[in-house]
Amino acid sequence: MTGDFPRLLPAGDSAILIEFADEIRDDVNDRVHAFAQLLDGMRPQGAKLQTIPAYSSLLVCYDPREISFNALRDQLNRLITQSPNSPSRESRVIEIPTRYGGANGPDLEFVARHNGISEEPRLETPRTRVPMGSVGIAGRQTGVYPAESPGGWRLIGRTDLKMFDAQREEPSLLRAGDLVKFVEIL
Repeated sequence: MTGDFPRLLPAGDSAILIEFADEIRDDVNDRVHAFAQLLDGMRPQGAKLQTIPAYSSLLVCYDPREISFNALRDQLNRLITQSPNSPSRESRVIEIPTRYGGANGPDLEFVARHNGISEEPRLETPRTRVPMGSVGIAGRQTGVYPAESPGGWRLIGRTDLKMFDAQREEPSLLRAGDLVKFVEIL
């Protein structure tokens, strides 16, 4: 990446945050996931690592009793130069059937009217109750509320698809790196 990236920063006493960029881009996210795949299963100096990818960064959790921050940082710096720029596994495409507007998406009209004008289409005062399956939008992100909860995103639709189910073998429907496609249903 360009500039001062990647940056390796301490994150508490047992994690290192690796910032690959300061913006959300597909190529940056590919690099995050490629490096996470490279680290998965590695045990530098016998230390067990856990990786948590985000849009443009990767949190690497470790046990400071097994490896020091400096030793792990040095190893990660060396490995970054060897890392591929894209993950080896293909992203899954997950389709989310969604009913838009009306009672399912009370803010759709507002979002459509202000599309491209407002950077953050969030509510000034969050709702105290957002139904499970509500599809919300804020800035450049769209998300699905996996459970009933408070929330401040603009609601544009709703899905019956269960995003999280503790009874499933993989409780979360989505994995980091998946591509999501919202498909309108009536």
